[in-house]
Amino acid sequence: MVEDAQEARRDGHYERAEELLAAAERELDKPLPAIAYEKGLIARDHGRQDEALQLLTQAADGDPQSDARIDVASVLVELGRWPDAVAALRQAADERGSSFPVEALSNDARFAKLRSFQPYQELIDQARIEQAGPIGRMLLRLERLEESARSIRATFDELSLAIRFVSRIFDAVSASLVAFVLLGLLITFGVKQLGLLHAPWTLVLGMLVTSLLWSWGARVATLGESRGASTIAAGLGVVFIPWLAVAVGRFVVQRFIERRTGPFASHELSTTLALVEEVARTGRRVLSASEEEKSRAEEELVAAKRALYARLGLGSWPR
Repeated sequence: MVEDAQEARRDGHYERAEELLAAAERELDKPLPAIAYEKGLIARDHGRQDEALQLLTQAADGDPQSDARIDVASVLVELGRWPDAVAALRQAADERGSSFPVEALSNDARFAKLRSFQPYQELIDQARIEQAGPIGRMLLRLERLEESARSIRATFDELSLAIRFVSRIFDAVSASLVAFVLLGLLITFGVKQLGLLHAPWTLVLGMLVTSLLWSWGARVATLGESRGASTIAAGLGVVFIPWLAVAVGRFVVQRFIERRTGPFASHELSTTLALVEEVARTGRRVLSASEEEKSRAEEELVAAKRALYARLGLGSWPR
């Protein structure tokens, strides 16, 4: 009867499922976790989240090896109780050990809003490590050590290149050009500390002020015979040509990364759409909610918008 009720629920025949579950309960001397599980899923599908939470918790306590604890976490996510949801998932991982479906869980649309929640990510990473076994854990540690070594080596290589670059500049240019560039960077730093402008306008204003000061100093030093135009032109080229190259390179790399790993990449699109659908669902609930339920519906809408904005990488989210 429980299996028939499960099939009826999946087909959307909720009244038939409830009748079968009630009949099954009458045949038993003690509660059956599977019955509480099915009743909790029916309550969840009908939007009775508090009742679903109670029934699913009862089922999970009675049968820790079932997926009831994971469904408890999904209901907690719907209620906006993200820390409690992660705690439920951590309990499920402890209870089920190697049978905890970490890979399926990481792709489950019900937990899409938790993707940017740090405790959830830490739980997924820890579960993967524990399920990897002794050899897998050793390989993961070796891989992390190798990544750290590569990062340190790359850092020293970049530092060495920078030192060689600066050395070649000092060998190739005159002292006046070096003095102009250093003065420009110093003034740019001062402009940045004022907090009035943001990059790249801090650099533009700093070099402009430096050029005016250098031109005035050249006229004073040469009694009006020179304005220092050659030094100013060379110094501006030394500063802005590398900056322009880095800006263009950064723009290209960012666009490439966004296409490969951004929220609208092929393997990430389902999660992004799930968050958009969640915002739409909670928004419709706000529009149709009564005065008593409107406050809670608005809180759920804010939580959904926050998750979507974090997914899209935006710096702020509307209240």
